[in-house]
Amino acid sequence: MRGYYGSPGRSAPAFTPDGYHRAGNPARPAPEGDLVVTARMEEVAI
Repeated sequence: MRGYYGSPGRSAPAFTPDGYHRAGNPARPAPEGDLVVTARMEEVAI
């Protein structure tokens, strides 16, 4: 994902320089290596 279609101004703060999306959802690593999302901060599918 490169950004929000037609909204480059919204894309800049939502993505890291290397292309990862900052969803803003708190998460932690599980012992088996999975990522456990512990809460939802907004309506974003990850």
